[in-house]
Amino acid sequence: MCPFVFTALALLALPVKADLEVDLDFPGLDSMFVVFRTPTQATGASTPPLVEKTSVAFDGPWRVEFPTASVASRTVDLPRLASWTEQAEPALRYFSGTATYRTTVRLDSASPLAGGIWRLELGAVADMAEVSLNGRSLGVLWRAPFSVDLGSAVRPGENTLEIKVTNTWHNRLVGDEQEPADLEWGPERKFSGKDVGRPLARFPAWLRENAARPSAGRTTFVTWNYFTKDEPLLPAGLLGPVRIVLLS
Repeated sequence: MCPFVFTALALLALPVKADLEVDLDFPGLDSMFVVFRTPTQATGASTPPLVEKTSVAFDGPWRVEFPTASVASRTVDLPRLASWTEQAEPALRYFSGTATYRTTVRLDSASPLAGGIWRLELGAVADMAEVSLNGRSLGVLWRAPFSVDLGSAVRPGENTLEIKVTNTWHNRLVGDEQEPADLEWGPERKFSGKDVGRPLARFPAWLRENAARPSAGRTTFVTWNYFTKDEPLLPAGLLGPVRIVLLS
């Protein structure tokens, strides 16, 4: 997978009779659309950078729900943010899918909610996050920086924060390799001199006959195997640090 770097994209309403320069302040890997709806005679413009006035940082506790029957305890209380791979229970350590984080953050009722921008910063996320505040969806965050303006959803006093985090299925595939094999794989394949995994030799009888799977602890089925049980796990979940910041 190749990383992509996004830069400003200008959509210009034609005709434009003069060169125009616009200075924008971008966080790392951020992007922005600049739309000129009407012709202008201006030759330059700038936006002053936002200044952090105050912030609230919180690491926990978090209540996390893992929506799968394979997890013995569907709801886990985390005293601090950490990768799912640090959990002792295999079903959590190898979990792939979407887990929901919930917590409550208190903002001082005297905080100047008007006249500024409240922004939620999630820090590190592996790999995507959908954010809701006080029951209002604020959208999906799929690349760094994992931050979103809270708009009118934020309020003085108690605020209920919900973050749905989704990772890739890498860890679950590695987790399945800890279980007894019930598939037969062909020889290792190579591409440009590098191992690229093994194809399925044949579809197993239990699958063709719609019978119970012999290795009951496995939850995935693939026709190409890239992993062994010793493959390193990838960080997963909400890693933080999480802050709510007031900008002006």
